[in-house]
Amino acid sequence: YYNDYSNLLGSDLAAAGGLGTADLFNGGEAIAKGIELEATYDPMHNAGIGINMPISLVYTYTDARFGSNFESDFGAWGDVQDGFHLPYTPRHQLALSFSLEHSKFLFDISGKYNGAMLARAGLFEDASVARTDGYFTADISLNYRLTPIISAFANVNNLTDAVYVTSLRPAGLRPGLPRTFNFGLKANF
Repeated sequence: YYNDYSNLLGSDLAAAGGLGTADLFNGGEAIAKGIELEATYDPMHNAGIGINMPISLVYTYTDARFGSNFESDFGAWGDVQDGFHLPYTPRHQLALSFSLEHSKFLFDISGKYNGAMLARAGLFEDASVARTDGYFTADISLNYRLTPIISAFANVNNLTDAVYVTSLRPAGLRPGLPRTFNFGLKANF
């Protein structure tokens, strides 16, 4: 993929880790390019026993950089030079999932790796630029069809209870989701 921005616009939203002022900031030119690869295989596809076992691997490489020099009051940008990486854009992401699917149930276990991210515009090669570390999380879920309409479900997010940082803005470390359990019933009409 290749995205060429001639007038990148940033906004200070609380939902994106900002202060929530809704102020807009001009980021000038930027290019985000990369490659995404996906492989899926189901060794049970032709087994004829009513169970599928899809295994999926997805890798994404992203190189997102500013294409102009400017100074910004937006904390994540600051004094930007042509070629600086956009903040909070990991270069490497990886997802792996394994499922067992049947007409009555679905079991899924998945893992996701999110690479290091700069907390401010800069260069990954510059060790003085604040950044988050890469992290890996695993999730597991089970759905069981009780009737054609009602299903029971249970899932665990961050199965290993990994401790990781998702952001350093606007007021310091922002932790990732701790181990979380969800369960209940779903109705599909």
